[in-house]
Amino acid sequence: MSGNLDFPVLVGDVGGTNSRFGLVRDVHSELELFDPVKTNDYPDLQSAIDDAVSSKTSIMAKRLVLGIAGPISGTQYKLTNARWNIRPDEVLQDLSLRNVEFMNDFPAQALGVLAIKRDAMFKIGGGEYRKNGTRIVLGPGTSFGIATIVHTGSRWIIIPGEAACADLGLGSGYHPERELAMQPHLTKTCGRLTVEDMITGPGLENLYQAVWLSENKENCSRRPKMSAAQISAAAAANSDDVANKAVEHFSGLLGRVAGNIALTVIATGGVYVTGGMAHKMLDLIKQNGFRREFEHKEPQEELVKSIPTYFVNRELAAVEGLANYVKTPDLFDLSLASASFNYR
Repeated sequence: MSGNLDFPVLVGDVGGTNSRFGLVRDVHSELELFDPVKTNDYPDLQSAIDDAVSSKTSIMAKRLVLGIAGPISGTQYKLTNARWNIRPDEVLQDLSLRNVEFMNDFPAQALGVLAIKRDAMFKIGGGEYRKNGTRIVLGPGTSFGIATIVHTGSRWIIIPGEAACADLGLGSGYHPERELAMQPHLTKTCGRLTVEDMITGPGLENLYQAVWLSENKENCSRRPKMSAAQISAAAAANSDDVANKAVEHFSGLLGRVAGNIALTVIATGGVYVTGGMAHKMLDLIKQNGFRREFEHKEPQEELVKSIPTYFVNRELAAVEGLANYVKTPDLFDLSLASASFNYR
């Protein structure tokens, strides 16, 4: 699509916890943002948009472009960690739209990385990015997301991925004994240890329990129950030694997985960690071995050291990226990442 006939466009980033929306009136206008809403406060996408957007403006969008925290496959989309089951045909009809386009939330985050300035990012460690080098965007949250960005010479191709269910072995980092000691106590959601089991919000809780159990085998019935937010707060306050160790494991494992993926595609354009959880835990992560584990890739340590790592310090990055995409669509190829539906 092209031209102002496609505007106004409503863009949004729908996560398992929060949904954020913005409006692009025309190709020259600035993005108008609306207050975020809690996803599970609403029975469906249409209700959330009615309350968050339609009740706040008289502008009627003609098109919707949305990043969602769930797989893009088939003709209806179930959010991974929320109750919404999105049916594009119903969204088109209920919101009187001409077109809707859906993509996973991490291709949307990838668009954000391409749109925002570097002063909205925090660099950890060395390395210098190559302007048109391959980039990896990843991040922990309710689940674990990833997207790859490849430059073709004229356009950026966004490639979605599913790293959450990839195996994640323990015992190869800087603290192998501690990792192996807690391993028997980790909950395995799929019968095997995965990225999602340890490098997510629920994963941090899993790590906390495993560390506590490995150190208190005689008192298993008295184990404490803490949320991810409570664990990170306790670590930040240095008030709970188990929380400190859980966050240290979390940060190191995040660096290890990021380094593995960076090596797999030789991400000379950099690795970008994004999402609300990374944003809130930035100070803890940068102090707890993220970059050290990222570079722990003998015999390819020098290659990995040359790859920079950035934390995207901006919770609205995906919404801003989607706005940039709808205004400059010719700069991007989302054929592998998105699905589009027209009103019949």
